[in-house]
Amino acid sequence: MNDFDGAIQAFDKSLLEFHDDKVHTSLQQAKKEKRDKEEREYVDPEKGKEARERGNDHFRNGRYPEAIQEYTEAIRRSPLDPAPYSNRAAAYTKLGEFPLGLKDCEKCLELDPKYLKAYSRKGAIHFFMKEFHKCLDVYQKGLEVDPSSAEMLDGLRRTKLAIQEQQSSSNVDENQVRHNMSDPEIQGILSDPSIIQILKELQENPGAGMKAMSNPTVAAKIQKLIAAGVLRTESS
Repeated sequence: MNDFDGAIQAFDKSLLEFHDDKVHTSLQQAKKEKRDKEEREYVDPEKGKEARERGNDHFRNGRYPEAIQEYTEAIRRSPLDPAPYSNRAAAYTKLGEFPLGLKDCEKCLELDPKYLKAYSRKGAIHFFMKEFHKCLDVYQKGLEVDPSSAEMLDGLRRTKLAIQEQQSSSNVDENQVRHNMSDPEIQGILSDPSIIQILKELQENPGAGMKAMSNPTVAAKIQKLIAAGVLRTESS
């Protein structure tokens, strides 16, 4: 069926006269096929590149909403190009739209798992959100792509320093703790019976608790709790 407008008009007219589930399904399918056809016809990588360059110019001049608009156009024109997703993530980050930025980083990495800039930008977003446990994971994955990446190494260093400062500070960031406690991964660790027992041992008998930490899997989970700020190991 190529005459989507005609089909949609016919289905709409039919539904006005009598509601039929099959006709309704056919209407939705026709609308979807029309939308998909329009999207395919709109693809033009060269125009996508031009839109991305305009977006870069806006970004350099601090016009972030305009940059987002152009990067979105670039994505529509070249949906398989990972670059505009990464660029738009950077613009969203500048505006504090972290969830949208993360979504774009993840889409960029879905298209190109070796796109280092997306790892860097994703790590930076987690850092701004004080999700240091996630920062560590992102930078480590980036280093798997390029073990000598200065951006990944610097991001890892800054994150570890932030965790150390967080642990040694006399002030507890309640908002950070509350936010990270809602993370399903953190919740899963805290509900793990073996981790519950080890945390209890660390309080009652630090020596026995430290022995349990010799298990790499256990140690990784404890370190994740520390990085998330929900477990303090230093007192002021």
